[in-house]
Amino acid sequence: MASFEVKGPYPVKLVDGKNGTKFISDDQRELSNNCTSFRRRGCYIFARGNVPIYVGKTDAQTIIKKAFDPANKKKIDRWLVQQKKKTLVIFTVTQIGKGKTSAKAIDEIESEFIAFARSRNKELVNKKKMAEPKWSIAGLVRAQQGKPSKPARALRSALGM
Repeated sequence: MASFEVKGPYPVKLVDGKNGTKFISDDQRELSNNCTSFRRRGCYIFARGNVPIYVGKTDAQTIIKKAFDPANKKKIDRWLVQQKKKTLVIFTVTQIGKGKTSAKAIDEIESEFIAFARSRNKELVNKKKMAEPKWSIAGLVRAQQGKPSKPARALRSALGM
């Protein structure tokens, strides 16, 4: 079984644009120099405080290259322009130990994180893997507001939810 660890949050360097806007800086060397997880493969999560903005993965490039590539910067910059509070952090999730990175595990982690992030932030920047499942379980999964039933609470406890 592949094991992973979380690092962060790390502040993302922003630069000033016109009219008070902020954009992601092209120079993120400080992140790469201060944390080895940016030089590895895995998942990354951009967030403002504790609200996820974008979830990504890389199993070919390093996180620093993929997270800050032109396409991802453009997505996040478009989001930043619309925000009043212009702060951004990034988390990394990388495999522990040496050896071949598990691309399958990275993909599964990204899918799980997108689902978690989507439930926390309906305005998530992600476009892929965003389809909302067409089912819910009262009191457990994607349930409407209200107090869960006694059996639902018992199952939540049994499942560690």
